[in-house]
Amino acid sequence: MTRCRRMADFVGRWRLERQIDDHTTGHALHFSGEAVLTPDGSDLSYAETGQLMLPGQSAVHATRTYTWRASPGGVRVFFSDGGYFHAFDPDATCSSDRHWCDPDTYVATYSFLQWPVWQADWRVQGPRKDYLSRSTYSRF
Repeated sequence: MTRCRRMADFVGRWRLERQIDDHTTGHALHFSGEAVLTPDGSDLSYAETGQLMLPGQSAVHATRTYTWRASPGGVRVFFSDGGYFHAFDPDATCSSDRHWCDPDTYVATYSFLQWPVWQADWRVQGPRKDYLSRSTYSRF
């Protein structure tokens, strides 16, 4: 099977469901919303918005933005302030990277096994953090 996913294949609106299992508190959180990727020159602007459901509390409106930039071997992801975050290979079946944010380690694993449905898992560990976040994206 020939794969050839490029950044352009991600342009548009994606339904986004995120499950966050917090091993420190034992809580399960859920985010439901959308991610929109739009061209910005040779980059893509990533913007997500939705509702984060916290146990025993009202839903909270949540947003997040990144910049995706094409690079040799894949896509480099940058925070909204321009700082480097991580990278992934959209043409791979699975792709992993890590980000160190002292004192915490963030390990990302992207899965494109069921493209155009795809997942981004984050395993986060540190002195006060221990959670797994699984984001599932599907086309509207």
